[in-house]
Amino acid sequence: MSEAWDIYIKNNLVNLSEGHVDMAAVIGVEDSIRWTTDRQGHCLKLTPSEIKTIVNALKSGNMNDFYTSGLHVGEMKFNFLRGDDKMMMAKKKEHGGLYIQRTKRTVIVAHYPEGKQPGTCNQAAGKLCDWMEQNEF
Repeated sequence: MSEAWDIYIKNNLVNLSEGHVDMAAVIGVEDSIRWTTDRQGHCLKLTPSEIKTIVNALKSGNMNDFYTSGLHVGEMKFNFLRGDDKMMMAKKKEHGGLYIQRTKRTVIVAHYPEGKQPGTCNQAAGKLCDWMEQNEF
């Protein structure tokens, strides 16, 4: 975990998204460890079990359990909308939604608040993922 990633997420995802991303996290694919801390208000709090479930699903491309059981992030159940081995989308009424994307070495989990456009969150997180891919993350 690194506070440097907290600052990076705040400056390059939360602040630049004009309110369409209010919280995010960076997770390592290889070890299923959160790179961001959970000490900042803009950093998503994920349990080790939630992290492992997300990373394993992205590695395998198997999303079947999410369709029946939902996607849990921050100990909250989101309705799973769709996903594959590169991305996932989920929503929870009155709580906003999630866009999750995998790069070679990381998973970005971005949350958008209720009333904001999911597409804008997806674009902002996608740009961060593009940068991470270009820089071998």
